[in-house]
Parts: sequence; C-alpha cells; structure tokens
Amino acid sequence: MHRWFFADEEQICRKPETPTSAITETEQGVSSEEEIPDSEWKFTVKYKRKLCSNEVVAITGNIEIMGKWQVNQCVAMTKIKESSNIWTITLNLPRKCDIYYRYLVCAINRLNGRKLLRFWETHTRGRRIRSGDVQDLESLAYDTFGVCNGINKIQRGWICSADIRVLQFRFQRASFALKKMEKDKQQECIMYVKLSLLKVKSKDVEEGEHSSKLSCSLSKASTIRQESSEQTFAKPLAFCEVANVARVNGSALHYQPKYGTPCGPDDILLFHLTLDDMLNTAYLVDLYTYPAKVSEDIPPYHFAYQHILPQQLTNSEGILKLNIVCATKHQPIGTMTVEYLLIKPLCTVDFSMQESFENQLLRKKSCLDIGHRGCGKSFWHQRDILRENTIKSFSKAYEHGADFIELDVQLTCDKVAIVYHDFQLYISRQDEVNRDEFDVVKLHLEANEVNNLKRYAKTLKSGLIAIPLNKFQLQHFKEVTIYEASLDMPSTSSATMCHKDTSLNLPFPTLELLLKKLPLKLGFVIDIKWPQKIRKNFHYEENFTPDMDKNEYVDIILDTVLRRAANRQIIFSSFDPDICTMIRLKQNRYPVMFIVNKLEQEPKYLDLRCNSLLQASYFAESMEFFGIIADAENILEISEEIHNIQKRNIRIFGWGDTARSEQCRRSLRAVDVDGIIFDRINHVTDVEDLKQTIILIDLIEKARKMSI
Repeated sequence: MHRWFFADEEQICRKPETPTSAITETEQGVSSEEEIPDSEWKFTVKYKRKLCSNEVVAITGNIEIMGKWQVNQCVAMTKIKESSNIWTITLNLPRKCDIYYRYLVCAINRLNGRKLLRFWETHTRGRRIRSGDVQDLESLAYDTFGVCNGINKIQRGWICSADIRVLQFRFQRASFALKKMEKDKQQECIMYVKLSLLKVKSKDVEEGEHSSKLSCSLSKASTIRQESSEQTFAKPLAFCEVANVARVNGSALHYQPKYGTPCGPDDILLFHLTLDDMLNTAYLVDLYTYPAKVSEDIPPYHFAYQHILPQQLTNSEGILKLNIVCATKHQPIGTMTVEYLLIKPLCTVDFSMQESFENQLLRKKSCLDIGHRGCGKSFWHQRDILRENTIKSFSKAYEHGADFIELDVQLTCDKVAIVYHDFQLYISRQDEVNRDEFDVVKLHLEANEVNNLKRYAKTLKSGLIAIPLNKFQLQHFKEVTIYEASLDMPSTSSATMCHKDTSLNLPFPTLELLLKKLPLKLGFVIDIKWPQKIRKNFHYEENFTPDMDKNEYVDIILDTVLRRAANRQIIFSSFDPDICTMIRLKQNRYPVMFIVNKLEQEPKYLDLRCNSLLQASYFAESMEFFGIIADAENILEISEEIHNIQKRNIRIFGWGDTARSEQCRRSLRAVDVDGIIFDRINHVTDVEDLKQTIILIDLIEKARKMSI
C-alpha cells in the first residue's frame, strides 16, 4: 500500500537526524583534535512587502548566536539604507557543524523588548550553511525573503507570547439596519467599513498595575488617541488587517484602504487584530458610503460611527448589538450587529521556529484513504457490533490500508478529551430495545449521579431522554457495558446477552488512550466537536448549548495531543470556523482543515462560512488553513473549480455518505482531491448501519433499571 507523508515529517515530529552522508563525511574529515576557528558570515536578504514602523526583518537558527529557534531570541537585522528594502547582519559563526537558519519578520515592543512573530519562512529545514562552506564577499548576492531553492514559502506567525491576543470582528451586510431606509434600498446600498484602534488611558489604572475595571467611556475622564490602521501605537503593538472572506480577490488579509472596505449584500468582512495591550485598546467603527451618480474623484461620505470598548469583550466569542450613531447629529440612526472572536495563546507548550507543519504533502499515491470514525458508522459484523469511534474499529481500518482515521473529540464534564460523535446521550426508559437496529450501551450510575443528571434531561418526541454528553464525567463511562450476540445465535438476532467487554470495542475511549494504543504510522484527522447555530431558529444543533469557554476547550484538546502524539501525523479539523482559526493561531506544529456543511443539507447553519464550498475556501485562504473538507457530491458538482482552489494552496478532502461508493471515490480521484474520508474501509458493504446509540442506565446501589 503506497502512502503519503508530510514533506517535513521528521522536522515536525522529532529533532533533525544526523545530516546526509555527504555532510557527515565533511564533518568526519575534521580531526577531533583540530580546532576550527569561528568565522564571520554576512547575511543579506531582500524583503519586498511593506513594513510597519516597528516591524523588522530578523534571523534565527540552530545555534546560540541566532537564538536557538526562539522568537524572543531572534536577531534583528538592519537596513542597508533607510529607503532600501535590503536587510543585512554579520554574525561570528562556529564552523564545527552545519548551520540551519530562517528569516522572519517580527514586531518589537520598544517599551519592554517583547517580540511578536508576524511572518516567517516555513521551508522544511530552513536554509543551510555547511561546515565547509566559504563565503565569497566579492560576488555576494542577497537572498529573497521566503524563497529558498526556488520555492516560496511564507506563513503568518502564531501567538507566541502570553501577553498577545488576537481579536477578530466579523461584519455581514445584514449586520446593519438603518431606521429611515427601506429594506430593499439598504440591500442595494454598499457601506464601507473602517475599523480604527484607539488607545484608552484609564484614570483607574494605578501605576505599575492594571485596574480590574477601566473607565473607558468617551468622556473627559479618559484620554483617547486614534492611530492610523497601517501604523501601530508608539508603545504597545497593535496591527489591524481585513479580509473579505466571501470573495476570492479579497480573501487574503491586508491593511485597510483609507475609507474602509466595501461590505455589499454578499460580503463577509473579517477584521483581524493582533494586540499586546488589549486591556487598554478600544475600537472605532466608521461607516462610509458613496452618493449616487458621483464622480470617481469625490471621496465617500462619512455618515455614521460607533465605539467598541474593551470591557464589552469579556468572553472568547460573542455578539454585540450596537447603535449606529449619525456622524453629524450624533444621534442613533439604526443598529449594527458585530460578532467577535478572542484568541488567547496556548501557554502550556513552547513552540519554536525549528518546526513547521509545512503545507505540502509528498504525493506517493493519488489521494489519502481516511477511515471515517474507523470503519464507519456502527454495524453488525461477525457476531459483533463493529462500533464507530472505538479502538477496534480504528485498528480494523488500519489493517485494511487506512492512511489516516477520522475521529470526533469533545470534552466531558471533568474536562477530559473523549471520542464520541453525538453531542447528547439518548437514554431509553424501556429495557426492550431492538438491538438489530440500535447499538445498546449500558451505564452504571449511583442514585446521586442520576439525580444530578436529571436537571439536564429533556424528553424528545420519540420518547427518548436526551442528556448532554458534557454533563457526564469520565468515571461514568469507565463502567460501561455493551451488548453482543451469543455464540450460538445469528449476529442479527435480538437474543443477545450483556457482559463486560475486553476487546477494545468499548465506546467513549479517551483521546489519550487512542494516541497511546494505536500504531504510530496511523495518522489522525481529529474533528473537534462544537455545535453550530441553525439559521432557521437560531438554536444550536441537537439543542445542545455549549457552556464552556472556547479557548479553554481548544487548549485542553491541543495540550493532550501535544503531550501524547509523539511523531504521529495529525490533522485538526472542525465544522466550527472559529475553532479552526484558534488551532491555527495557537500553535505551528499541526495543520488545520475546515469542514464544510453539505450544501443541500437541512437545517442550514447560521454562519455563512459553513454553507458554501467556495466561501469556505476563501476563508481557509485568509487564515492559511491546510485545506477544507467538503461533501463528495458538492465537490463533483464544481469539479472544474477544484484545481483553482488547489492553486491557492488549499487542499481538499471529500467526505459524506456517497463517498463509501467505489464509483464515487473513483470520480473524486479523477478530479484530483487530496484525500477521501469514507465508511466501510474494511470493504463490508452488504450490512445496514445501526440507526443510533441507545443508552440504558442501571442504578448501582439498587441493582435495577433507572426510570427518569
């Protein structure tokens, strides 16, 4: 079975091995007794993009003088001339071994010296100076930032300091409602949105420490200073960029135009702010529009504004409903809805620039074969249920040639990452459940545990009782019993018996257990579960309302993987676009893929980024995701666009019920998708899926079935 590998698998997963044989010979040719003197080496690089006032080009590498790959220890370079875009530095290098290095762009806080990684080169091992190389200064040519051996690779940095925050504001055309304008005219009117950063100085902040409450009202009590969107504050670091994630020609993050960015009926504006003093930063939203039939040289009309204060941004995500204030009369003329996302750093792990998830796969076969939940949805197989998201199902998928497996991860009440698909556990009052059609699982709980869970129970029309999975603790799932067929009965008979299982076929395995038990050669596509709001009624899917901070939720799962994954290949994914963004900006070790909802599927998600394959690709490009995962039928419907998407460095995986068909998979490979996530990778296609997992509950103390 041919396989794919990350081109930089060794770089991502472990420390670089001994250099190639040619290099080793060079190093071995030097006697251990022979002293190799240090020598000066001049580094010169051209940076073509525009830099802000406190941004500099720097260098880092695998030796002490270059900072040992650490962002805060990198060495800033200097311009040859103030008007030039050529940067240079001369370093005294040890010559006993090969030197690896990269160029980067960082912003430096002049107040405390803190460095913020803005962009960096992400080639597999970086640039190299061999121990025997000699520099010819007379014919010295400069490097080009991001280009190494003819390959251009530049990526946005991750959040590498505990004090840095990334804040995103999202506007759609429906975000604005003006009182005296008809709805049809509002749809036709194109607004231009400008977001500016304001420095807030609070009278309540004592010297040397921050007060818990800021006096941020726009009054004489506070001093506010507005900065240009393309510049940063004189002391703290602050960058404001924008992307229109609904259009291909505006999806890359860029600095704002002078009069803002147009927000038409089909546009989605994403403002991306990087801050190191969020507590003392406020935001001014200015709205512009062009009068009808005006000449091109006439500037737009500034008709409204509103402020957003730091104390309004208390959670990891939220929705702000604000008045639109007339720019001339300073009276409310409408309302606007602003969605925000706050991303905090992952502080439990230190990341370095030695590692990069290197958005490129080394192709050794047409596409990756990925087992959906292992061998797919649960079904009867050989007198047993081959249960989805279990070690047994994942192992079977690997035995049948899976390159990766896809698994669903969410947290228990005690914040342990477990693998299970549904957001709710569906509990039956009746002991008689058709086990030909349902996967029946029994939990054993004490009376006080049952009484506590009753508070969250909801009775469905089907008669089942739904309790959110995140109200259960890990201990509740350790004493689980599953049902299997008797050896003298056909596998589909309802005459089954209940016993403790020891065959790794138990549901609710922890993510840590899977990372430990499954073969290291088996890659993981980890789908981080988070319910989406439904467009029709604004409720969450499965009527499951999340109650945990999203930053903490993501951090726990990331920390589990980073501690236990070793050199396993990992791809993170989620239906939630904000979780994808968080994973991308919290670390630099694993790639991220955004899962797109099936276009014809009802109900539709409220977030427009989730319901269109093309819009999802624009969003993925703006956040520099590894790619997108889309329904197989939707991919084939726009097959002519697949190569255009891939040209923008976006990988595409196909998934869905139709992908279990061999004919469908052949069609997907024909349009050159990069991977297929499908059921029944073990080639068992003549058995129906079980409809649902049904939970029965026994009271431990009274040894009888529970009736909620």
